[in-house]
Amino acid sequence: LAHQASVDVQTVRYYEREWLLAAPSRTASGYRAYGPEHLERLNFVRHCRSLDMPLAEVKRLIELSRDARVSCDEVNALVQAHLGRVQAKRRSLEGLEQQLTALSAQCADAAAASGASRKMPLDAGRIRGVERPVGVHRAGEWGRAAHG
Repeated sequence: LAHQASVDVQTVRYYEREWLLAAPSRTASGYRAYGPEHLERLNFVRHCRSLDMPLAEVKRLIELSRDARVSCDEVNALVQAHLGRVQAKRRSLEGLEQQLTALSAQCADAAAASGASRKMPLDAGRIRGVERPVGVHRAGEWGRAAHG
């Protein structure tokens, strides 16, 4: 199964322990016997993880998929919450991009002013507009505009 899904064997074991994958049946000699449903589930978990979805949410989606009474509204609420976190992360990355662009421009300006590329000391007085590292947030701060 690990080979088919291009993951490490320990990843498969971990997902089994966390109940993201159903326990496989065993052969007479005790080897695990995975079926196509295991590969499908493993690929689903990997896809969710590639979307940066926490395992707890992946597990919740799996639980919701098992319950025929679950409405799309419940699934959509989970997806919308994750979408909000993705949007907050995107805004944070855009702030990081702006800060790095500004820093690069300051370095270029310093080099142009001195006529040659030289080492520029990085101190708070020379780095304008960088108030705190991007991505360093206090609890509950994700989703707020931290950079204006």
